[in-house]
Amino acid sequence: MEKLYSIQEVSQLLGISKDTLRYYDRIGIVSPSRENNRYRRYSKNDLIVFDEYPNHAVCGLHS
Repeated sequence: MEKLYSIQEVSQLLGISKDTLRYYDRIGIVSPSRENNRYRRYSKNDLIVFDEYPNHAVCGLHS
């Protein structure tokens, strides 16, 4: 089974704030799965998507 990452783990791994991760979810850049408790769970494929947006601060999104 593929490892899934919590929003806290992704934030720490990528140096992106949790608010920015939630924003990316809201605008459809990434769509993490949800557990029964509605917590976001990110896959490795979701993490790869963030490589396409390495300059998020340039776009006005701050970590």
